[in-house]
Amino acid sequence: MYASGKRSARLRAGGGVDTSEKHSQPTPRFATPQALAHWFEDRIARELERARACMTDAEWTEHCTWIEANARASLLDALRAHADRGAL
Repeated sequence: MYASGKRSARLRAGGGVDTSEKHSQPTPRFATPQALAHWFEDRIARELERARACMTDAEWTEHCTWIEANARASLLDALRAHADRGAL
């Protein structure tokens, strides 16, 4: 069964995946280094919570260290790319 709502109506009408809505994160702009650090840590915490929700306790215990390291490295790379374009 389809859930009620506009999105499900578009999916039913189109017969496939809804690509009309783009889920982009807002471009970060920071007044202070502390604001950037806070935003960075908040994003990391959200990503770790998302990853944790998909795993059992045993899986999380085994993989949490590298997942956090990967999340930090990936976000740092993305921020560097934004900075190189002057988007920060």
